[in-house]
Amino acid sequence: MKRLEPILAVIAAISLILKLLLVPYAGTVFTISLFTLGVMYFYAGWMILNGIGIRSVFKRVYYVGLSPLRIISTIGLGVGIGFMCSGTLHKINSWAIANEMIVIGLVVTTTAVAILHFKSLKSTGKQLRNNTRRVVVVACLALLSLSVSKLTFAKINYKDHPGFLKAYENYLDNPDSIEAYRKYDIERNRMALTEYQFEQYMKSINESDQE
Repeated sequence: MKRLEPILAVIAAISLILKLLLVPYAGTVFTISLFTLGVMYFYAGWMILNGIGIRSVFKRVYYVGLSPLRIISTIGLGVGIGFMCSGTLHKINSWAIANEMIVIGLVVTTTAVAILHFKSLKSTGKQLRNNTRRVVVVACLALLSLSVSKLTFAKINYKDHPGFLKAYENYLDNPDSIEAYRKYDIERNRMALTEYQFEQYMKSINESDQE
């Protein structure tokens, strides 16, 4: 796990750059690598943050000096980092609830860091530097993606679908408009469905309008 983490981080960083440069399949590699990294932090973050490897997880010697509060706090920190990774992935890929996930991750991470600091439970030496680097890098990436508008990422991800982008921009400008959402949903399905599936979808909409 100690080797897998930096490998995934490097792959995610490189593939993100290639994705922004519109290199084919770079988006898929980015999605898989950042998703895997987020899952690792979410479920095994406390192990990574405490320097405990998979082979050492059941060895009592590696838990010497680790209080229950520190373990709980690092679990929270791992969950927070995992949420930030997932939220960033959602935002860059123009998926739903991205901002909410990033905010949750920032709040959980800040709370966990505050507990570790004020209760004097933080790591020391190399482990402290590594943990600080993890939190700073992920938090900066999450804040950066949070500051970028949804439309900006949509223009990158769906540049070959001008109809969808126009409908999406109109929906963002008029979020309470039923008609704006309707046009957005039609264009979204036009982009996602096969030609036959889209014809059936439009047929069902027209039938429901006539009722």
